[in-house]
Amino acid sequence: MNITEKIVRGRVYIRVRFGVKSGNFGELYGELFGELGSPHEREFSLSTGLKITDQNKNTIRPLINNYKNAVERAVVLIQYANKQITKENIKIYLNPPTDKTQEPDKKSFIHSYDSYIDYKSKKIKAQTLKGWKSLARTLRKFEKYDRSVLKINTFSNKKFEQFLQYCHLVLEHHDNYLSKNSSRMKSFLVWAAPEKDWSFVRHKSYTPEVVYIYKEEFERLKTAKLPEGSYMSKVRDLFVFCCVTGMGYADSQVLNDSNLNQGLIEYRRIKTGSRAVTPLNNIALKIMQRWGGYPPKISNQKYNTYLKVLFRHLEFERPVKVFIKSFGKIYNMEYPLCDIIKSHMARKTFVMLLLNKKVPIQDIMDMSGHSDYQSIKPYINIHREHVKKYKNLFY
Repeated sequence: MNITEKIVRGRVYIRVRFGVKSGNFGELYGELFGELGSPHEREFSLSTGLKITDQNKNTIRPLINNYKNAVERAVVLIQYANKQITKENIKIYLNPPTDKTQEPDKKSFIHSYDSYIDYKSKKIKAQTLKGWKSLARTLRKFEKYDRSVLKINTFSNKKFEQFLQYCHLVLEHHDNYLSKNSSRMKSFLVWAAPEKDWSFVRHKSYTPEVVYIYKEEFERLKTAKLPEGSYMSKVRDLFVFCCVTGMGYADSQVLNDSNLNQGLIEYRRIKTGSRAVTPLNNIALKIMQRWGGYPPKISNQKYNTYLKVLFRHLEFERPVKVFIKSFGKIYNMEYPLCDIIKSHMARKTFVMLLLNKKVPIQDIMDMSGHSDYQSIKPYINIHREHVKKYKNLFY
């Protein structure tokens, strides 16, 4: 199968063709599901509602890629549900219908889970409760997408796998987040129906590959000629700032004078609450001076969108492996770096740059705010893989 875009009078369409393998997507789908579609429907096009104009021609690419990715995920879910891949079914999965007239079922999975949240709210902190409420929203989204009503007495291993598949491929939840939600769901099910065996409600974690930009790419990014004061310049400077300080996006946006102390940046990470102390080096200082004394301010959504535009403009097209875990197997796909670059990769780049300079692990943890060895272990493992290539250097 091949999913591509086509432009007709400036309007963008996604073309789905069967019986055609193209690149890693075709190989992945062939491996997972074999031949797709029917002999009578070999090709069709879907309107994205997007139109290329002079104003957006340099920024519309990420939106087109997002739509293509959504179609690819819809195909996976349709096939898993044993339904025919048609234009109409893809539209349903892209825009699931909602029944606003339906009364809530007091015996439903969702209603029982809401009761469990009320029960938990008396026992756990408000911050912890947010994770349980987030799962409730995810379950409601899944019901709309699956066009079904979850029931505790019929909740099966297959339905749980469908839920994980949806979270992975549609919502793009990370593996650790899926593991936490699986634990929450199992805790709820044991509470709601202790007589049943819920041992299948588990999600085994795996360590994904650390995606970061190489030293050569970092130097190219840092020295790239961009219009002064432009959005591209702002995005580049913020990413570089995080690369040389180890700060996450959220932490960089709230940096203030109280965090600056005798050439150091001292702060507590918003995500974990752990303390971090990192030097205010010359690169970071110059960037702050360019943008009024602090790192550039930009919304997270725009930041990630324009990062892709910037990296495509600079032709950062190194193939990067991305892992998808599905039904107990891990499949890897390759994307160009410019299509998957995200804000958190700057922090990963910081750690890898320091490892390559042989900075002690504990010092890196102090500067980045990693609270334990396990959280930084994936970086160390990939660094070791890079070093292995020199084993025959002196033979």
